[in-house]
Order: sequence, then C-alpha cells, then structure tokens
Amino acid sequence: MLSRLSSMLGVEVYPIHRLDKDTAGVMVYAKSEEGARKFSNLVANNQMEKVYYAVCQGNTPQRGVMEDFLFHDTKTNVTSVVKQKNPKGQKAVLRFEKIDEGKYVEKDISLVKIILETGRTHQIRVQFSSRGFPLVGDSKYGSEIRGNMALFATSLSFENPFSGKRESYSVSLPNKIPWNIFDNDLIEE
Repeated sequence: MLSRLSSMLGVEVYPIHRLDKDTAGVMVYAKSEEGARKFSNLVANNQMEKVYYAVCQGNTPQRGVMEDFLFHDTKTNVTSVVKQKNPKGQKAVLRFEKIDEGKYVEKDISLVKIILETGRTHQIRVQFSSRGFPLVGDSKYGSEIRGNMALFATSLSFENPFSGKRESYSVSLPNKIPWNIFDNDLIEE
C-alpha cells in the first residue's frame, strides 16, 4: 500500500496511525518526516478524533463508555482485558452509541458508532467482545458469524499542525453485507 501510494503521489509517504489488518476506512499519511512526526504527536496525545462503525453480535446497550486496561501479547497477537493493577496493562477508553439493530443469519446484530479516546491494538474488538458483543466476522475474538470483520473507520478530525485549521476526512460505509442491512439515513457521514 505504501509503495503504491508513494508512486501515485510521486513522494515518499509515512503512515501516521494504523488500522487492524481486516479493518477498512480512512487513513492519514504524511508526505515528509517532519509531517509524520507532527501528526504522530497528535495521535499520541489523543488529539485526532477517530470515528468507527462496527456491527456487533447481540443487542448492545443504547450508549456508553467502555474503560478497561488492555494487554497485547505480541507473541500470539491477541489482546486481553487485564486488571488495572497489572503493570503491563494500558488504559483503553471508547464511547459508543447504538445506531440501529437488526438480524443477520438469524442472529441479533447492532450497528454502533464508536469514538476512540485511546488507540490500543485490537481495542474496539476486545472491548466489545469482553462484554459479549463480538464484532461480526471477528472469529479471533468470539464471533459466531463468519465473513469479513465488520469494523470500518469512517472519519478522522484534527487540527492541522502546519496550518492550525481544523480538518475532517470521511468515507461512507460499504454498500454490502452486513452494512447494508441497516437504514443508511441513520448513519452520519
């Protein structure tokens, strides 16, 4: 991806943040090392608002805040919720709101909008799964429904460290299962 993007733009590009392997959506890249440093600082200081949508198994609560301590085992590439006193745990916080609910392969599902306050590895996946709402298609964290993982980064907003202006970038959810089960008029761009 990086080499293709660099080739298209005619300059080297630097990733600012990451998305899990099977997650799609909006990404920000810098066109210089200085830009990469400045934008990476925004991410590190939680100054980049990231909005995701996910389709979860089950009927999630209408809204809430999830706050946990997570540990990512690099050997197994699995993240788990740990007790706060665990020295390897990192605080993970997200806010969510249920947008719609429905059925898919005879199972209850919920479409949720998620605003990340921290960006831990597999954070959304683990926090929802640990509460009994695994993401559709995420067999690693307990989904019984097979297919592509239903997690999509829809928007990013931040203050540009060069211009000082607020910038926002967004993309629409895919028009395919399980996303198109829900009423698109309820989904904010």
